[in-house]
Amino acid sequence: MKNQKSNLKTQNYNSKVNNFVVYGLVLTFALYILPLNAVYATSVPVTANVGISPTPTIKPKVLSPTPSTASLSATPMDGKIQEIRDVVKEKVLEKIQEIKDKITKKGYVGILREMTDSTLTLETLSGERMITVDSEAKIIGTNKKEIKVKDLEIDQKLITMGTIDENNILVAKRIIVVPIPTKALPKKEVYVGRIYEIDTKTKTIKSNHLRRLNLLHIVKVDKETKFSSGTFADLKVGNIILVISVQESGNLSPLALQINPLTR
Repeated sequence: MKNQKSNLKTQNYNSKVNNFVVYGLVLTFALYILPLNAVYATSVPVTANVGISPTPTIKPKVLSPTPSTASLSATPMDGKIQEIRDVVKEKVLEKIQEIKDKITKKGYVGILREMTDSTLTLETLSGERMITVDSEAKIIGTNKKEIKVKDLEIDQKLITMGTIDENNILVAKRIIVVPIPTKALPKKEVYVGRIYEIDTKTKTIKSNHLRRLNLLHIVKVDKETKFSSGTFADLKVGNIILVISVQESGNLSPLALQINPLTR
């Protein structure tokens, strides 16, 4: 009987110890998880039907996203670059127009053969040319004064300047009447000869044509004659010379304008 009582006391003691341990573990666990519950409770909004003031929801601060390169607004440098591009484009267009103007601008020189109120037909070295007279064309007469189309005369020599239209016809914007010389221009002659006689008193030179030996040339030398090298006194019989001469009225011998000694 004593043993049974002793065993019963031991079991009661062990039960109390076990209960104490269990209570301790439960208390420790409660203390451990309590801070976590408090943290989570701050993010859980309280419903409106609860008599306690709702705890405000904590929202994280949202940082403004860094703008990408594509979304950046235009900088002053961009404006400068565009300005330079515009200037370059304008200069290129001006140059293209200048080239076009040079290509289309043209002129003819010739003798007037036919004319109407607005068209002229010139006989040029390359053939006949039809010319349209612009309504605002400026026409300069032989007296250097401005005249009208009707004042032009057949067989006059004209200089016409203007632009070529789509039909390849010159539209004259300026016409100049070339005055007719009052006296005939002296005829120039150029030849190469070999000197066979020099007259120092009359300052004349006689020479044979270098290719046509039977053709003789006599030229007079004066203060207007130019020498490419040396002077009249340096010339000798047998020298080969290139002569540019002109025949003037009243002179029996042509005047030597220039003498170029080729040999000495």
